[in-house]
Amino acid sequence: MAIGFRSRTMPERPAGWQTCNTGHYILVPWVPMGRVENAVKSYTFPIEIELDEDRWFARVPELESQGAAAWGHTREEALRNIQEVAQMVIESFLEDGKPLPACVQESNRPTISVNV
Repeated sequence: MAIGFRSRTMPERPAGWQTCNTGHYILVPWVPMGRVENAVKSYTFPIEIELDEDRWFARVPELESQGAAAWGHTREEALRNIQEVAQMVIESFLEDGKPLPACVQESNRPTISVNV
């Protein structure tokens, strides 16, 4: 599902928009009943990332035995790589009908994560 995002200041809240803490309006995705099967789900879980000699190593501890580990020449590259690998591992769990580990939090709403 593609999500449009736009912010603007208006005297009245338009339909489908919600007010954020800055007084601006943001478009919030809405999934009508009956179309839930097309909804985006988000899965979040903790990772560990550390410098290992000349490269960065990232892993999802609870999913590492299923291959959720990656590296990169920079911290940012390792973060991008572990996100891609973790997505493949989670998709494999879902396709095989396996239960997700307790560390994985599931949400029925799209989310973003900002790592600084």
